[in-house]
Amino acid sequence: MSALEDRLRDTLNHRASLPRPGDDLAGAAIRGAQSRQRRRLSFGASTIAAIVVAAIAGVSLAAGPTAAPKPVVTVGPLPSPSTSVQSTVDTTDARHGIALDVLDNSQLFTVEGKRFTLPVTRLAYLYRLPAGWLYGDWDTPGVLLRPDGTSVQLPALRLSIGGTEGPARPAVSADGRSVAWVTGATLNAATVTQAGLSNVASSPVPADGFALSWIGTRVVVGHSYDGACCGGNHAEYDVWDPSQGNFVAHWTRDIYPIAGPVPDGVAAFVRVKAPGNATNEACLVRVDGVTSMAPQYPWGCPAGLGWFATPAMLSPGARYLVDTDQRDRSLVVYSVLDTAPAPVSRCPADTPLAWESDTAFLVFDKRSSQVVRCRVGSNQTESVGHVDQEWSVVPRYGT
Repeated sequence: MSALEDRLRDTLNHRASLPRPGDDLAGAAIRGAQSRQRRRLSFGASTIAAIVVAAIAGVSLAAGPTAAPKPVVTVGPLPSPSTSVQSTVDTTDARHGIALDVLDNSQLFTVEGKRFTLPVTRLAYLYRLPAGWLYGDWDTPGVLLRPDGTSVQLPALRLSIGGTEGPARPAVSADGRSVAWVTGATLNAATVTQAGLSNVASSPVPADGFALSWIGTRVVVGHSYDGACCGGNHAEYDVWDPSQGNFVAHWTRDIYPIAGPVPDGVAAFVRVKAPGNATNEACLVRVDGVTSMAPQYPWGCPAGLGWFATPAMLSPGARYLVDTDQRDRSLVVYSVLDTAPAPVSRCPADTPLAWESDTAFLVFDKRSSQVVRCRVGSNQTESVGHVDQEWSVVPRYGT
């Protein structure tokens, strides 16, 4: 182990006593397996649920993005172990062998070797986008951290929780350039630039409405119609094109959109219950995604695909789905576009964390208490080196 790694570990251990922001589903899963050792707020389903985003369309919101009145982050390279000619800038890839940024306490370590200190004690979401890092908490304004360390506050991006199904995060498009969210009874969509939010469109939305995801340039809108909880699907869905005026609902029930945005021009799929089966078995079915979320034919029913309540991840290109095989609770990879009858491959680990690329993803392995990598088409895991139990990977869109 290098002296640089030893120095970094000492630094991270020293920071362990500092106030810690919330975490995403990935971090929550890791610490859930080690709950006897530490307790930490969730950045995912509990606070996201990530570590789970004006009344006339096309009109910018009042109190738009403004520059922060003073620096809200500190920036610096990682600690240098000596004054030798060795580089003083370490990288996430060198430290952990992964191609994603890492959040530890309030410290954001980037793959370029930068370190940012986020001035927060709790997070509901943190994403890397082409414009920078978008972060915030529900019912508080979002913030965009730019690559140069300056930030832009986004007063308009204030999330409301929409019923029992709504996520506590903005919905991010596949290219990372657009976000959608609900504030009160207003549905919003905007372009994210380094100057802040632009091209803001807004529309009334029913109470308990929420922005779930994107299909190309359209927002997947959800509405919780039943206050029941604990293991059911109680939402209906539709799509909204922000460029076409106000949202007019044509809800579809009894579907479960798969997790993740879909790039423009790529087919979108949802889960539906397997025909004639009362168990948790499901099928993948294509949706129009332009005029509605109504299922279309043909159906594809991969063995082991569940109906709901799984920590699924859709790949960046929306070609593969990492999910739990309902028969043995193992992790599998399904091919979405051809809806093959069997999984493409299996991943011998426990909890999916984030996609590194369209064919590689990170998972948490409870047996070794380590984060490992799985690849589409392989049934083996790859070690990514030492991973501190306190860190969380930062999901990346469009970069």
